[in-house]
Amino acid sequence: MNNKPVYIFFLEVLLWLPFMFLLWYGAAAWLTVPLTLLMRASLLLLFADWFAWVAQVGYLLDITTRFTTVSAAGVSGGVLVFTLNPLIFSYSLPFFAALSLASPAPFAIRIKRILAVWVFALLPVQVFSLCVSLCKSLLFDTAVVASGQLFVPSWGYEVVALSFQFVTLILPSVLPIMLWVWLYRAYLQQIAPQLRWHE
Repeated sequence: MNNKPVYIFFLEVLLWLPFMFLLWYGAAAWLTVPLTLLMRASLLLLFADWFAWVAQVGYLLDITTRFTTVSAAGVSGGVLVFTLNPLIFSYSLPFFAALSLASPAPFAIRIKRILAVWVFALLPVQVFSLCVSLCKSLLFDTAVVASGQLFVPSWGYEVVALSFQFVTLILPSVLPIMLWVWLYRAYLQQIAPQLRWHE
């Protein structure tokens, strides 16, 4: 791996970032297709009693539940449907792509690593993040628990609230950096030889 000066690397990252984010946003509907299939499989197989269907509308996901809305008077209404925005949790992809494309490695290897990270790391994390967001909406934005349709222990609210903050504020920005450090540790050790990696 060639030794690229640090300032050149950071300059290239800054140049790649806007292009990658524009490409990511433009392809958002296509990138949401595998996410929709994974969410559909996860929710309908593991929580079939709670969720009826997952549909994609553009780059958004409509989650149809088996719970009903409840008015202030306690009267049941229609079926609850949540609309989730996967882009909130998926900007790790253009961030990692910019870091990877600016790194000193053959172009084919950089592209393969971007695709591998997206499929095997970022997509599963996005599914988890969307599930956490869905739980947050169920517990805090509806009367599902109060109406007796769903039982959740008191500590469950704390877990969901903390998890939502984690997957929204921390994970999307920290994860691509951690993955880049691991995959390009040889380059990182070149520019910081005092680091010692233990395989």
